[in-house]
Amino acid sequence: MGKAPVDFLYTNIGRGHPHYLDGIVSCMPAGTIGASDDVFSLSGGPRRLAWELARLTYRVGSSWSGMQGAYSKFRGRVDYARRGPLKSALGSALIERYTHRTGPLVVAHPLLVGLLYQHSNLVYQHGELAVPAEAVVKGDHRVLVPDERAASVFLRGGVSASKVEVTGLCIEPQLLGIAEKSFHARLSRLSSEGSLGIALFSSGAEPRAHIGALVAAAISIEKEGQRALVFARKDGRLHRATRSGFRLAGLQLDEMFVDDPRPPGVATICLYRTREELNTITVRLFDSFDLLVSPSHERTQWAMGLGLPMLIVDPAIGTFAPLNRDLMIHEGVGLPLDLAAARELGPALDRLRADGKLCAMAEAGWDRYARNGFQTIADMLSRISTADDMEQRAGNQRTPGQD
Repeated sequence: MGKAPVDFLYTNIGRGHPHYLDGIVSCMPAGTIGASDDVFSLSGGPRRLAWELARLTYRVGSSWSGMQGAYSKFRGRVDYARRGPLKSALGSALIERYTHRTGPLVVAHPLLVGLLYQHSNLVYQHGELAVPAEAVVKGDHRVLVPDERAASVFLRGGVSASKVEVTGLCIEPQLLGIAEKSFHARLSRLSSEGSLGIALFSSGAEPRAHIGALVAAAISIEKEGQRALVFARKDGRLHRATRSGFRLAGLQLDEMFVDDPRPPGVATICLYRTREELNTITVRLFDSFDLLVSPSHERTQWAMGLGLPMLIVDPAIGTFAPLNRDLMIHEGVGLPLDLAAARELGPALDRLRADGKLCAMAEAGWDRYARNGFQTIADMLSRISTADDMEQRAGNQRTPGQD
């Protein structure tokens, strides 16, 4: 009996949740993937408008300084298991799409778990180390988490232990092959006196508060003779602000795209249009990274699992970022960075390097956690029940759409 293909459903809101599905898909054996959809392509008319409203809430709430506190509080009170008119509008097209598909359906956002809770073979990948209350959705679905700490939060939230599986950190598979060599080269550079490569990333929403700190940090780095690599969406807020900031400071800024064969300059903005392009250019330049400057989102796992010290751009917006931030500081792999500190980052790096702090941060995040989570998940999905078995299980479940 052949195994049922594995379906993937994306939200395509922000980078974090879609990134986690991308990693699984990249590890799946040929011929094992069924449908690969996103909520926008499946929804039309009023349903599409409901999803656009959800995307607007993410962009505006996490981007505008006057709304960040309210946005974080709103996210903290969300219960994705509760039903209501808006969720009915969001979920109706999705339920129709998957009613007769009994293979595994993998999602990475708790909202989709709440909408599709009646699917007979739902798999919820919670790739983040942080587990805010909103992320815990009870039901009969499998839950995949990166470590035991995350698993314990789901168990305390009432999820059955038989449904929770620990996978290891979910780090881009393309980075794992170069991780050890990059780590040892990084330690050597951190303990020497040569220039360092500092990679700067924003979150997908490019919050204004973060943009100011990232641009200030890049300028300070360049002035101190270190190498700044700013990764930015082409024509996005970070791209425009970095270009303007360097021009006003009278500093040279190179621009490069994913297919540019040149090596980066002293200060370079690395431009991308899609998640795929971002991953490609990141992998290409990763072995030159000595320090990461970023908000505390999905790249937290680089600091925790790849030995890459992290300066955590404040403020921590939403519900995931504060927990990730606290975790990194507690584990000794990250330090907070506000706007004032960003403006003085260049000289501060010299002090952190001289007293061995950067080396200690790198060593604290190396080889302590399993980091092949994406491959572990792909292997698990490839072993999942046969189509006939799942059809039998589906017959014992409630029909999707029935309350």
